[in-house]
Amino acid sequence: MGMKELASKIAKLEGKKTQARIGEVREILSILCDLIWSENEADSSATIHALVMNGKRRSKAVNKK
Repeated sequence: MGMKELASKIAKLEGKKTQARIGEVREILSILCDLIWSENEADSSATIHALVMNGKRRSKAVNKK
């Protein structure tokens, strides 16, 4: 999956289907990628770990509904 597809999927899950909103999501993803790339390996791993753990936490909340 490419960045465009990922941004579209995120925007649609959030309920925002206009090109402007998808563009905003793409910009946020780009900033996140820059942040991960510019960090040293340990900090980058910590950022990725934080994202994964947040996804795990959110999945539990979604499953409760």
